[in-house]
Amino acid sequence: MVSRPCQPLVTYMRTYKLLLATWFAIITALAGPVSADAWIIASEYDFPPYNYYEDTKYKGIDTEIVRLIVTELGHKPSFAQLPWKRVVKSVESNDVDLGFQFVGTKERFEKFHMVGPFRNGITTLMFPVDKVITFEALNDLKDYVIGTVRGYAYSPEFDNAAFLTKEEATDNETNVRKLAAGRLHAVVGDRDTLAFVAGRLDLVGRFRFADTPLAVVPRYIAFPKQRAEQALAFQKVLNRKLDEGAIDVIIASYTNLKVTQNSRKQDGETAPTQQQ
Repeated sequence: MVSRPCQPLVTYMRTYKLLLATWFAIITALAGPVSADAWIIASEYDFPPYNYYEDTKYKGIDTEIVRLIVTELGHKPSFAQLPWKRVVKSVESNDVDLGFQFVGTKERFEKFHMVGPFRNGITTLMFPVDKVITFEALNDLKDYVIGTVRGYAYSPEFDNAAFLTKEEATDNETNVRKLAAGRLHAVVGDRDTLAFVAGRLDLVGRFRFADTPLAVVPRYIAFPKQRAEQALAFQKVLNRKLDEGAIDVIIASYTNLKVTQNSRKQDGETAPTQQQ
C-alpha cells in the first residue's frame, strides 16, 4: 500500500511555492527591466536621508554609496523598494543580490554575509517638545508608549527591554504622525531620518531629541549566504572608498552629521563573514 501525503499538506506546499514565485515576480517588477549585468538591490522605500524618492529620482546617502560601488564593480544597480521586513526576507531567500541598510546583530551575521560597516548612524528617542519626559535610562520610559518600526533593530538594550511598551508601525512617517497627534509618547529611530521626516511633514519645531542617544550604530549591507564572492568583491571596493574619503563626501552632501564613518579602522571588521 502506497502512502500519500495528506491533502492539507499538499495544498499548503502548492500555496507556499505559488507565494514564493509571486514574491520573486514582485521584486523583479519593482526593480524594473533587469539586464544580465544588473544587480538587484533591495532597500526600504522611504528611509530619508539614506534612501528616498525626490520627484522621480531614487536618491539618498546609502543609495549613492551602493550605486557607486556596484557601478565600480561593473554592474548596473537595479533598486527594488520594499517594506523593511520584505527587504530582510528578499535577502534571506536569495531573491536579490544585496540589501541595505542593516544594523549588525548576531543573528544577521550568522544568516547573511554582512559587508561593512559603511557608515554610522545615531539611534535616539524623539519626544514632543511640549511634554516633560525625563530620560536618563530605559527604565525611565516604562510608563510611556514608544513607536517603533516593524522589523527594525535599534540597540540590544532597547530591543531586549520587555518592560517597555512598544507600538509597531510600518514606517517612520507613520510614527512621526502619531507622535504629532498625541497617540505616542515617543518614537525611536535614526536621528537624521526622524528630523528629515518631521521637516517633510511641516512639523519642524514640534519635537525634541533625547540629550543622550541610545547608540551610535554601524550600518551594513547584507548579501545572501549564496553570494559570498559578490560580498567579498563589494567589501574590497568599499574599503578602498572609505580610505579615499569618497564615502564621507557623499555623507557630507546630505547631512551635517559629524560621526567617523571609517569604523573598520577602529574595530578591525574587514571580512564580510565576520561574526559579531
